[in-house]
Amino acid sequence: MSRVGFIGLGAMGTRMVANLLKAGYQVVVYDIRKDAVEEAVRLGAEPALTSKDVACESEVVLLSLPSSPQVEEAMLDAHGVLAGAREGSIVVDLSTIDPTTTRNLSKKSKEKNVRFIDAPVSGRPSGAEKATLTIMVGCDDEETFQEAKKILRSLGKTIVHVGPTGSGQVCKLANNMMACVTLLGVIEAFTWAVKQGLKPAALLEVASSGSSDSWTLRANLPKILERAFEPDFKAEYMHKDVGLYLKTATDLNLYTPFGGLAHQFLQAAKGMGLSNEDWRAVVKVYEKITGVELRT
Repeated sequence: MSRVGFIGLGAMGTRMVANLLKAGYQVVVYDIRKDAVEEAVRLGAEPALTSKDVACESEVVLLSLPSSPQVEEAMLDAHGVLAGAREGSIVVDLSTIDPTTTRNLSKKSKEKNVRFIDAPVSGRPSGAEKATLTIMVGCDDEETFQEAKKILRSLGKTIVHVGPTGSGQVCKLANNMMACVTLLGVIEAFTWAVKQGLKPAALLEVASSGSSDSWTLRANLPKILERAFEPDFKAEYMHKDVGLYLKTATDLNLYTPFGGLAHQFLQAAKGMGLSNEDWRAVVKVYEKITGVELRT
């Protein structure tokens, strides 16, 4: 599988294409933005005019798109992947979308004798650049997983087959939900402590070496204190992911009060014009409510 297609050249996609090229793959790319395609071509990729053309030219097609409707369009449109995919080829969706859409696309792919797997990633653009992403793979059979894994090794450090198709999305949405609720708990506790005069650096030192330690604390709290909100993962994307988590919970008739609260904070952040800042900017909502600002 030396010829790979890639659709979606955003902050994550362009970096992943660069790593595929470094690994020796021939990469055919498509994006609705011509400037993004031109950048990938400068890296050594070959351009295509449509998603269908990418599929026609590739043994494996990877997608990295922002939302479920865009993945569906790229797959099912008259000029989409399934209109051009070869029988027996593999489509790997690296996007984060809802599990129901994933399972539906898998079904439609099987009707064309195309193998579809979901493989959402975690690790931010820095992880995409360094090829250290965590990749959660939903795949119906071990043989297809092993074939796809050969390519995914060029993109990530931790690649886990978490279950059948759709399981990757379940895992990713659960992961993001936990991160979001964790950060909101961190923000509340730090605000409570700072209101009483405690230095946030002191609490951070204790918390990061004690029972409340977490990656979310260590990765986000120092940047909040420095007022660094340039996006690693935009607030609008976290809002979308938690929304997908809640949509699925509704379909399953599950009680998810913490997810609902997290979504409301992210909704408020969007209302304050923070969509394009990092999702840790949700702290500004809490600061507006409490009048307590977290900074060094």
